[in-house]
This record gives sequence, C-alpha cells and structure tokens, in this order.
Amino acid sequence: MIEKIKLILLTLINFFICSCSSVFKTDKSLMEGFMSPPKSAACGVYWYFMDGNYSKEGITKDLESMVNQGIYHAIILEVQQGGIPLGDCKMLSDEWKDMYKHIVNESKRLGIHLTLGIGPGWTGSGGPWVEGCESMKHLVAEHVIVEGGELKSVKLPSPQPKTPFFGLNQFPDDIKNKWNSYYEDVAVLAFPLDNLDNIICASTDESALYYRAPYSSKPNVKRYLSFNPDSIINGSVVSSNKVIDLSKEIIGDSIEYKFPKGKWCVVRFGSRNNGAITRPAPVAGLGFECDKMDTTAVSKHLNQFLGQIFKYVGFEKRTNDEDGGIVAIHMDSWEMGAQNWTDNFRNEFIAKRGYDPLPYYLAYYGLVVNNSDYTQRFLWDMRRTAQELIFEYHVDFVKKYAHEKGLGLSIEPYDMNPTSDLELCNLADIPMCEFWSKGRGFNTTFSVFEATSLAHLNGISVVQAEAFTSGRDGWDTYPENMKNQTDWALAAGINRMFFHTFQHQSFGDRIRPGVTMGHHGTHWNRLQTWWNMSGEFHEYISRCQFMLQQGKSISDILFLTPEKNPYVFRPPVSSVTGDKWMPDKKGYGFDAIPPSLLYDVTVKDGKIHTKGSDYEILVLPNTKAMTPELLEKIKELLMQGAKVVGLPPQQSPSLNNFPNADKKIKDLVSEIWDDSYLTATLTSRKIGAGTLYTGKVLRDTDDMQYPDYDVLSGILKRNGVEQDFQDSEKRIRYIHRRTENEDIYFLSNKTREKGSVICSFRITDKVPKVWNPVTKEISDIPYNVSKDGLTTLSLYFNSHQSFFIVFTDDDGTIEPILKIKKEKTINLNSDWSITFDSIIGNKISVNTDSLFDWSESTDSIIKYFSGTAVYRKDFYYNDTKISKVILNLGDVEIMARVWLNGKFAGVLWTSPWEIEVTNLLQSGENHIEIEVVNTWRNRMIGDSFYPNDWKDHKKWPEWLLKGKERPKTKRATFATYSPYKPTDTLAPSGLLGPVELIIIQ
Repeated sequence: MIEKIKLILLTLINFFICSCSSVFKTDKSLMEGFMSPPKSAACGVYWYFMDGNYSKEGITKDLESMVNQGIYHAIILEVQQGGIPLGDCKMLSDEWKDMYKHIVNESKRLGIHLTLGIGPGWTGSGGPWVEGCESMKHLVAEHVIVEGGELKSVKLPSPQPKTPFFGLNQFPDDIKNKWNSYYEDVAVLAFPLDNLDNIICASTDESALYYRAPYSSKPNVKRYLSFNPDSIINGSVVSSNKVIDLSKEIIGDSIEYKFPKGKWCVVRFGSRNNGAITRPAPVAGLGFECDKMDTTAVSKHLNQFLGQIFKYVGFEKRTNDEDGGIVAIHMDSWEMGAQNWTDNFRNEFIAKRGYDPLPYYLAYYGLVVNNSDYTQRFLWDMRRTAQELIFEYHVDFVKKYAHEKGLGLSIEPYDMNPTSDLELCNLADIPMCEFWSKGRGFNTTFSVFEATSLAHLNGISVVQAEAFTSGRDGWDTYPENMKNQTDWALAAGINRMFFHTFQHQSFGDRIRPGVTMGHHGTHWNRLQTWWNMSGEFHEYISRCQFMLQQGKSISDILFLTPEKNPYVFRPPVSSVTGDKWMPDKKGYGFDAIPPSLLYDVTVKDGKIHTKGSDYEILVLPNTKAMTPELLEKIKELLMQGAKVVGLPPQQSPSLNNFPNADKKIKDLVSEIWDDSYLTATLTSRKIGAGTLYTGKVLRDTDDMQYPDYDVLSGILKRNGVEQDFQDSEKRIRYIHRRTENEDIYFLSNKTREKGSVICSFRITDKVPKVWNPVTKEISDIPYNVSKDGLTTLSLYFNSHQSFFIVFTDDDGTIEPILKIKKEKTINLNSDWSITFDSIIGNKISVNTDSLFDWSESTDSIIKYFSGTAVYRKDFYYNDTKISKVILNLGDVEIMARVWLNGKFAGVLWTSPWEIEVTNLLQSGENHIEIEVVNTWRNRMIGDSFYPNDWKDHKKWPEWLLKGKERPKTKRATFATYSPYKPTDTLAPSGLLGPVELIIIQ
C-alpha cells in the first residue's frame, strides 16, 4: 500500500512538471515516425461508387479531400446498394474505364494507394461473362425405385438445383434462365433396398457444404461441424460394396439395365449452379460467381474484369519507385456460400485422399454409407478436399496473378466461408478483418482475432480492418464518440483502418449531406460537417498505427485450431474481458494458429517459435479427431522442448489409410499421454526436452474448445512467466510490441473515469517514457522495478485517454523535476460573440454572457443548426512568470479549431479538450477565435418537419441531373438516406465550457 501511495504521489507530481529532456537510446526513425507518421501508417477508406454514378470532378475532389485530411489508402468497390438510382456510366463501358483511368492518374498525382476489388460488388469473383459450366457448383441428386429381374429402360429423374441461399428474387430473368438451364450428368449409382420399402435421406445442407450461412449475421450458425463418430445420421444405410456404377449406361435421361431381382434404388447425380451471384453488384456486373476450384474459370474472370481495367489504364506492373496508384487487389468478406463440386473433383479427391469417392456420393444425398463413422469420415475428407481445391485453384491463383503484376493481395477471410477462416487468412499478403460501430449492426470481432493472429505468426507488419461498418447510423458518429472503439481496435492489433464508408459524391458539393450507401456504413466523406477538422483524428490514428507496425507482437499463449472446415476461431470467453463489441485480452496475450502453419513451427529457447513471434505455451483444442501427421508434429515439438497443454485425440477424422491411421493415433497417444490425461487435476509430464500439461481439468467449459484461462495462467506462473501487463483499476487495455531497441506498450482507458492507475509491465532492464499520441509530447515518468521482475509506474488517465509507454535503454540517469508547480486559472466563460453561418442562407450573430447548448435555443435557426459557428472573444493577459499555459475548453460538441491572436493553435477533437498556448499569448490584449462544429443531425431533424421534395427515389431529380438550382424548398439538406423524424431528440451542440486558461508557474 505504501508503494502505491508513493507512485500516486509521483504521478501527481509528474502531471504538473515540465517534460524532462534526458538523453535516451530511442531509434531515431521511431521518434520521427511518431512525430510525423509516413503514408504507410495512414488511414484508408472504402471508396464506394453507386451503380454508374460517376463524375471526374467528384473523383478529383474526393481524392484531394482524402489527402487534405491525411488519408492515403482507398479500396475501390462499385455496388448497387441502398436504393440509389442507376447512373449512366455503365460498368466496363469505355466511359466507365475512362473514369478508372482518371482515378488511377489522380491517385498517382496525389500519392494515394489504391486497392481494387477482384470483381463487381463486394462478394467475390464473377460477372455476366461466367457461364454455368464455369460457375460455383453443387453435386445434386434425385432417385427412383426400380423393380429388378428383367431388362428395362428406366426414366431418370432430373436433379434440381438447391434453392439459392439469398433466394430467387436476387436473380434477374436472364440469370434465372441460365441458372435453370445449366446441368451436367455426373454419375448414376444403384444399390439394393434389401428389406426396405423406401429410402430416407437426411439433411446434409451443412455437412456436405450445400449451404454455409453468414456466421456474423444469422443466428445459430455453427462455428464448426462437430466430429462425432458415435452420432447417428438419420438416413438409410447403404453398404458401399453393394453399390454399382451405372454412369456409362446413361442415354439421354434414361438408362437401360437388367437389375437382379428385388427392389433397387437408382440415384442420378448431376452438377448444378450453387445459386451464388455477384452481390450487391452493379446491374452490368450481375452474374454467376466463377468456379472457385477451377483455374480456367478464375483466369477468365480476372481477364474479363481486372484485365480490362489494367489494359485501359495502361497498367502492366507496379515498380518499387512508384508512390501512388494501384498497390493491391482485394478479396472482401466471403459471401458466396459453399461449393462442393467441380468437374475434376473425383480425380482430385483420389489424388489427395487416396481412395475413390464414387460410392460415397450417396452421403451427399443424405444416405449413410456403411455406417455413421465411415460417412462422417468421408464428409470430412470431402470438405477438406474442397478447401484444398479452393486454396490451390482460386486463392493461390489470384495471389500469383497479383504478384506477377507487382501487387499484394488482401483478404477478409470470413462469413459464409466454407473453409477454415484462419487457413484462408494464412494465404493473404495483408490479413484483413472487420468491425462494426458498437451496437449498430453485426458483431464481427471474431475476425479481428483471426487476422491479427495470422499477421503475428507470419511476421506481417500490417493488419487492415474494414472499420466502423454500420447499419442505420445516420450522421451520429464522429471522432470523439469513436475514440474508445478506435483504441480498442488498435489494442486488438489492427494497424491500418479503412473507414466504411467514403461515398463518392458524383454531384459535387451543392447537395449535402449528399449521396450515401443507403443506411449502410458510417458516413465518412468530404460532405460531413466536420470533415475539414478530421485531419487531427486521422493523424492520431496514423501515429498509433505507425507505432503498432513496428517490431513484432508479444504474446504468451498459442491456441492450435482443429483440422476442421468450415471453422471460425473465437478465443475462450475466459481469456477476454469487456463487452462483446470490444473484447480485450487479459494480461497474457494470445494468438491462434491453423494446423497447416504448425508444421513450420520450431522450438527456440523453450518457446514456440514462428516466423513472426514466440509463445510460451501451445494449447491444443479439445477434439476427438486429429490426423496422425499433426499429432506427430506435436510430439516433435514436445521432444524439442515445447510446453504443450491439452487432452489427447481418439482417432483420425479421415478414411485415408483407415484403419491404420486410427492405430497410429492410439500409439502416439500412448507415447505422449500414457494415462496421465485421466487425472482429475492438472498434471505435468516430461516428453523429451518438453513438458506436457494435461488432466480432466482442461476440458472446455464455454464451448470454445480450450481450457479455462485461469488454468493456463497458472501454468505460465508455474513456469515463472508473469502477466505481460496489469493495472490496479482493471480498466486499461493494452498491446505490446518489441523492436530491436524498444518495448512498446499502447495503453487505453476503456472508461470515462479519470484518475491515477498503477500499471505493471513485464520489463526489468529498460527505462519507460510516456509518448502521448494526441499531443506528440514525450516525457519521463517515475517508476519502480520490483523483486518479481516488473516495472511499475502510476499514470494519470483522462476519459478514454491513451498513451504509449516506450521502454528504452538509457544513456544517463533520469532526474525529473519533482518541484510541485503552482497553478491558477483565468475564466473565459462570458462575453462571447457567436456567428452562425447557416446552410439555409441565414447568417446570424449573437452575443452571450454565458455559453449554451445550441439545441436548447429558442431561435429555430440556432436550435436546428448544423455546421460551424465561430466564437470570438477579447481578453486581457499579463503574467511574466509563465512556465506553461493550457487552454481548456471544458466540453465541446463535437469538435473545435482554435486561433489565438490570428495564429493557429490546433484542432481539439477529444478529451481532455485542451491545448498548450504558451507561445501564442501576448502581454496585454488577446483575441481568441474558436470554430465549433456539430453533426448533420439537428438540421436534418429540422428538415423533417417539411415535405420531401424528392419523392421518386427510383430516379434522380431532373434539376440535379441537369445541374440546375434546386427548386425552392424549406429543406436545407438533401440526402439519399435520412433516418430522422420530427420527434427525434436533438444532439447537444456547441462550446459548452467551462473555458479556462490554466497557468502553471
């Protein structure tokens, strides 16, 4: 307790002292990047174009506004979304390609890095050029019962396609006709019914990859399919050795064959389109998704879409000396559903799995082949083969295509993904995730853990995120109320945010807020009221992102994921804290590793060593099935000195090398675990140079497949590993990265609570400095090094405040000035003049003795005002004993730009709403101007009282298309989407204060 009191006192002292300037060994480039972040650390945007609505003037203004506010990355996607009328610039027309050429040329001029989606819409890779035979396919079937005993001609039923996941209404007539007409025979199989009068087909919608619902947005979608060899599939049982192949007997829609006596079931298998089309694509880009297991289909698509763009804009290959322009291509969230068939599937299956799948086609149809165990194993083999083909013939092919042009490939590996998310993410040059504005849409935080894990494992310095995706957000989001979630994302490992969404404004600036993507996305574009003040927020993020792109990630726990697809990784509930929208890691950080990457892992100094990071323990999933190859690798790591935590598998999941593979599993389990896993409590066992931790206590308790966090933390402490970070108030989140010379911690206050927090770091041989990413100040801080190997300091946090604590070697001694500074304040709350320059044409000025909330004004212009008002005031100042003077605005709704004596002081966008003005003050009379901006909300609520002058939303107003003045209306705003109504609550707005000069002597 005494030590805590000392630290708090030291912090309060340090809070009021001048920054010290002792010399310390910080990499010069690190400090330079912190002070002035490079473009590589800048923010990005999803730059959306709505079906055919383009203008070169708007493109240039969009790009220039990005650069002016510190944005240097953009992902371009064109969609038909939100009920926006079609434009005249049809996708892939010459006019359209000319727009793309303008985009590329302007991005080069301005130094903006462009990433192109690999197809129309955001779903994937397809278009009207994809024929049925080139599309994503399902193996479908129908059967007929035949009485045997004589030669007969049997009319075969026509297997029908599965109903598309998103329904038939998504199909225009021409696509529906193509969908109906595509069919290819695959096989005809027959088997005796024996004593059965009929057959029962169980549902295989999930297990045979006919459907994979979006995990993020549909309830009760499974993260993975359980492998339970004892489960009973509710279908008729068929012996594989009784199945006969009649495929060569097909003549048209019939077969002619003499069946032995008795009843026979004849099943016709065919290939059908899976119902996936480009979505939500422009009309001219609607079409089937191409076959993800066929390089010929993928190649044709790339040539039809990206190839045409590249050819027209004159792009052949990116060179290292280029700045702006095209830098990457992008695969957005997988929303194409599942595919379980391609023309060469049987041959590929035989090559990869070692046996012929033909008799097991019946399992697709919901029949049990031999028994439940055999059928489960085949379906696992089928799903694994489908995953390998998608990776080899789609993802790797697209990646090679990108690399041949000097481009990178970014991938969002989630949602309707029929493969393992982590295995797909492992193929990305730049892993990418997604998160939504808190409470405004779907929760996709699982994708953050997935993308950051793969970046950390592979030593990839950048993790991108589709940031602040939103639904029905209106215009209520702005930097200050995004600060906490922004810091969560940074602490989670994201270090390049792409705001969703920057909507292209094809009609210029004369309509505001302008064109939207319907209700989708946070409105992040140049027509926002606060856009011209957003640069400081972007710079804050860029500064943080630069720091968090340095070195390597530090974590202790490595979760091995099971050999399953589909598979979504979620960490154990016990390993995170906070709410479901912003889950924070506890004091021991963790990542997840897919099985394919484990084969590249080694052991170094007793730690699990990957290309990009090191871990103290490897935690196995609680799974009944594991391939012998993977278990052999785990044994190898143990022999080399790894610490492994987990329970043994029971069998192989596959029919490959069955039953020998199961015997191999049992032999390995006997060697590694013996009977130690049967103990009720945790037990340890030496295996070679390593240690196995096992016991029934490791059984998962929260359906996340992994042991409880407290058990894992106990193992780490047993091995002398303290938590990487701890705080006394349990309200600080963190992330830790390490360079050659520094340990970098990012800390963020999750709450609006203010006060001192005692923070402990697992660092003993370096000196901490406080780097403030809002103000750019770097300062010393008192600290203690404890006997248990922790550096402890006390840090004062304002509401949602964040800091970097950078540990460096020191060239000298730190001697902070411990003299408490005297402080006094000058109140500036009264005698302000305020000028409101309203967008409805009324400019009014008011003088006020006290600051007030605009939304509470009795003047309707002020009450419903949206935009920027300028506060002006003269004041007298004469103090010759200045050490430091801080201007504190108290409370601002929502942002402010400050000028003092005609000189720019800065933009304030977050707590504590203060800025140093020491060098801007002058003795005697001083003049201050503060530009304060609010959101569009209040004016749009005010406009909702008046009739809407755009009634037919299927077409643009004539005056808008022809560039004429808007017909006289009482409405000041024009937007393609507005959620507001007269009864909605107005947002607090303006400079609310108290405004004070804080003088520190």
